[in-house]
Order: sequence, then structure tokens, then C-alpha cells
Amino acid sequence: NYLVEECLKQHEGGEKFFDAIDEKLRNDNLLLTMILGKVLEKGKFDYIIVSGNFGTVFKEFCTKHFDKELAKCIIVVNGSLRKEDVNINFPNEYDINNKSLVFIDDSFFLGRTRDKIKDAIDIRNGKLLYTYVFYDGSKIKDSNVHSFYRYYDNFNAN
Repeated sequence: NYLVEECLKQHEGGEKFFDAIDEKLRNDNLLLTMILGKVLEKGKFDYIIVSGNFGTVFKEFCTKHFDKELAKCIIVVNGSLRKEDVNINFPNEYDINNKSLVFIDDSFFLGRTRDKIKDAIDIRNGKLLYTYVFYDGSKIKDSNVHSFYRYYDNFNAN
């Protein structure tokens, strides 16, 4: 709550708000530990997929603070996926055919990043099980998106 309120004081919303909250989230080791704990608690999967700056920070954090085998299960793809003409570049060493994946991201709004991730996984015959985010700013609750904070559960916004 504190992080969201702090960012809302500085930015009413939009891209600047999401950039500010994303930076705070990816630099908080306690929150990174918490989201990893939620993912591991939920169940079995083959890979975790992350993207962009958040993905790089998350994988480095897991490599440094957790089992090296876990870090090998984290696939980092390029960022800026919510933009229309961006393709996902999967590292060659990961074969996701018939594998189950979870996607972790810092924030969720319209679902464009998650949708591109899901499409790329589907094309490679994998299956996206769930999406985990810190901040969910979407108006409609998606049962496959697990978040620590949902804006519309906390603010009666129009």
C-alpha cells in the first residue's frame, strides 16, 4: 500500500506512474522474495518467464540469493512487449515444448505483455499456467493473474 500511495502522490497514473512503481518494486529484495515464495507455493512448473529490466533484476536476485538450479529455470526475454511491433526472443537453450510456465512481472494493466508471452509460449507448444504480479491495475479481475495489490480492490476509482 505504501509504495502505491507514494507513487500516486507523485504521478496521477499512466506511464510515469507505472515506470515509478516498477522501479521501486524491482529494487525491493523483500518483495522479490515474497513473489518467488508465492510462485513456489502455488505448485509445479517447469520454467519461470520474466521480461525486460524486471526480468534481468529478478534472475540476478535469484542467482545470488537462492538455489542455482532455480535460477536455471528462469527464462528472461526482452522487454517493452506491450508495444505492438515487438517480438519475443526466447534464448535458444530453453525448449518449452510440452512444458508448464509461470510468468512473473512487476505490474499488470491491460494484459498486453502477458498476452504476448502467452502467444509466444503457445507457438512453442508450452502452457502458461499463471501470471504473478506485484501491482494489478486492471479494471477486470483475471483469475489467472495473482497479485499482491489490486488497485480496484483498494480505491473506488471510475
